[in-house]
Amino acid sequence: GGQSYTDQQSVTNLTTTDNGTVTLYAIWTPVTPAVVSVPTVIKQITGDTPHNAGRFTFELSAVSTTAVQSELPMPASAQGNTDRIQVEGAGQGNFGNISFRFPGTYVYRIAELPEGRKGFSFDPDEVTLTYIVTQNGLNLNVTTSAQKNGNPVTDATFVNRFTVPDYTITFDGNGSWIRIPTQSVRE
Repeated sequence: GGQSYTDQQSVTNLTTTDNGTVTLYAIWTPVTPAVVSVPTVIKQITGDTPHNAGRFTFELSAVSTTAVQSELPMPASAQGNTDRIQVEGAGQGNFGNISFRFPGTYVYRIAELPEGRKGFSFDPDEVTLTYIVTQNGLNLNVTTSAQKNGNPVTDATFVNRFTVPDYTITFDGNGSWIRIPTQSVRE
C-alpha cells in the first residue's frame, strides 16, 4: 500500500534519502464512451407517382476530427471511413450509432449516391454532421448539429422529383395500306 494523490496535486519530500529514487505509478481510468445515433435518413419522392420507386443509396463519410487520437469512429457496419445504407422507395433508413472515446470535434457527411434512374431528379445536397465531444472528469458529453445548404436540420431528408417519362412511338408503315401517325405516350 502506497500513498494516493489526486489529479495535478503538488507533492514534496517523497523520500527521506538525499538523491533517493522514487517510483511513481499513474493509474489510468478510461472514460465511458459517448454513444450517439446518426440522424435518420428520410427519402421523399415528389411529383408523379412511380410504378416502382426502387432503392436509393446513401453514404455516411468521415470527414475530419480535431481529436488527439485521429481515429474517426464509425457505426459498426461501416467499411473503413464510409458506410452505406439503402432505402426502398419513399421511406427511412438508419446508419446506427457512433461511439466517441476522445474529446474533439468530429465532422461527417451524408450524401445520396446518384443512381441515374429514368424519370428521377437527384438531390445533390449533402448533410454535414458535426459532433462536439467534451470531457468533464470521466464523462464525455456530445453536442450534435446537422446542416444542409447551410441551414440547421434535425434529420437527413433527401427529396427526389419523379416525372413520368414521355415516349415517342413510330410505326413502320412498310407494306401497310394506311399511314399510322407517330404517337406520344406517357408511362
